[in-house]
Amino acid sequence: MKIKILSLILAAFMSIFALAACDAFGGDCEHQFSEKWSSDAANHWHAATCEHGEIKDSLEAHKDADEDGVCDVCEYEIGHFHSFESTWTSDDDKHWHKATCSHSDAKGNEELHKDDNTDGVCDICKGHVHTLDGAGFCDGCGKEVKPVVETELGSVVYATTARVDKIVSGTVDYYAISRLLNENGEMAHLVEYLLGTNGTYSKRTEDEVITIGEFPNATVEKTGKTEVLEKWIEIVSDEEVKGVVAISVDGVYKDAEPGAFGTDDLAGYYYAVSTLADGHGAEAVLVALYEVSLLDTVSDLTTNHDSDANKYSFSYNVLIVNETKLSDDTIVYNANYFDVAVEFTYNDDYALTSLDIVCNCYTNDPGADTSGKILEEEIDFDYDAATGKITWRNEKRADTYEVSVTQTVGVREEIELNDGSEFAPEDFTVYVDEELSSVASEIELTVGDNSQVLYIGCEPENAFFAFVKNALDITVKDSDGNEVSGLLVTLTGDVIYLIPNASGEYVIEFTAIGKTKTVTASVTGVEVGGANKLELTTTGAYGWDDYYEFTPATTGTYTFYLPVNFGLWIKADYDANRAPAVDAFDPGYKAEEPHTVTVTLRPGQKFCFYYSATSVGTFTIGYDAP
Repeated sequence: MKIKILSLILAAFMSIFALAACDAFGGDCEHQFSEKWSSDAANHWHAATCEHGEIKDSLEAHKDADEDGVCDVCEYEIGHFHSFESTWTSDDDKHWHKATCSHSDAKGNEELHKDDNTDGVCDICKGHVHTLDGAGFCDGCGKEVKPVVETELGSVVYATTARVDKIVSGTVDYYAISRLLNENGEMAHLVEYLLGTNGTYSKRTEDEVITIGEFPNATVEKTGKTEVLEKWIEIVSDEEVKGVVAISVDGVYKDAEPGAFGTDDLAGYYYAVSTLADGHGAEAVLVALYEVSLLDTVSDLTTNHDSDANKYSFSYNVLIVNETKLSDDTIVYNANYFDVAVEFTYNDDYALTSLDIVCNCYTNDPGADTSGKILEEEIDFDYDAATGKITWRNEKRADTYEVSVTQTVGVREEIELNDGSEFAPEDFTVYVDEELSSVASEIELTVGDNSQVLYIGCEPENAFFAFVKNALDITVKDSDGNEVSGLLVTLTGDVIYLIPNASGEYVIEFTAIGKTKTVTASVTGVEVGGANKLELTTTGAYGWDDYYEFTPATTGTYTFYLPVNFGLWIKADYDANRAPAVDAFDPGYKAEEPHTVTVTLRPGQKFCFYYSATSVGTFTIGYDAP
């Protein structure tokens, strides 16, 4: 305890001595400080140069008013951490967070837009993302993002696809020399259409087909100029289409007022300016021909550009080979060689104003005529799959196709739309002739004659498509009003087919749109004999799937009398190598003759047979018993 107290007293004494010494030797000392700044991460100061180094003059925090990361006073590099807005800023290509500090050029989280679902909206910043058309303009905002490179063929070709909305009219000339396509040496002409909205419709006219004497199997087909008019088409729903202004029924072009139809009905219309290939327009065909020129198998590619006339032309040869593996694992190579020349013009806005195509086609595929005979003389060259080389034959000749399209640029006029009420069917009539000039009331038929047809006409005529959407109910009755199946009646499009299976008097009732039309039919033919009758119903046509077991009342000989177009195959003889007892499907079958089957049955023996007919229905079978 004493030691602790002594230590405390000594400590107090030393403190008093030190204070006295400061007053004696430095209490009035004027401290000296360095002119240079001393710094740490937070502050700067002037350090003392006297013995009192712990003293700091002008101590203060760093200042960085210009936010350059350097203290404005002591020039100590303190560094700068930018601050950014929480919202996104963007341009055509990128998005970023804008700086809130003085460094306006600083951008936080800068990166390119992402639009994985290609909806024109950035997945990150939700800003607009340009989707470019062929001319380098954005489909969404119309801004020119990537200008067309006039000196590059591909750039100009793709630009034309972005300007189809500028085309309001045009014409198409078509010329072809082709191989034998039918037994008459004539080439069948198919008009193709483009199903879509805001398209065009066209009316095609053809000149007669002329045979070329130099090549007996070749034909020339010329069409008159295809008239092309532009109209707006609006598909409102799967059930309603507005703005259709012309219609083709059974291949006959007819004018019609704007109306409303289901989208399925558009198949009756011709669309697109050219209908050149698979229903595509001239612009799509130009793109396809250009892209073929990029294939590895293309040779002799030439390109010419007349910038003053806004005209491009290019030509090339290309070999296209298709490999097919047959059922026996044999591989065949169908090779086609094309000699293509293309020329097109466009306006200053890159809308396609003309397109001319000449294509000569050669092949190693012999093809076949209508009888299935292989036409070896149709081969133009032989193809070696191992080397990829072709060897021309002396008698080669080309299938030649020439197409010339001209298009007019303008402003599309929107037609007046309506609800289609004038196309509502008001009445219908059954006719006996395709010209719809003779009304059907009483008709006479012969059993076995399947060629008799009737025709449906609609009033008004333009309401036909709307009429066929209604269910046309057809019933066949006898003179007493009972439904019978001796006369089969079917409807396909506007054609009614009559198939008489049994003699009798029939009443055919056609019911639709709340109206009923009646036609009487008198059917004559071979009467079904036999003192006894039984009825058999077919579940399918032209098949031996139905089965019947006849149980005799007594032992003896039974004769069965079959109705027209009814076949019977005895079960005991039902074998692939044997013929039916009566085959109504055989080409030599004569409907006008009686058809019978006679069998002798022993006690307890059944007569079992398969049966069928040329139609589904109930048939009356006659038989004589002993």
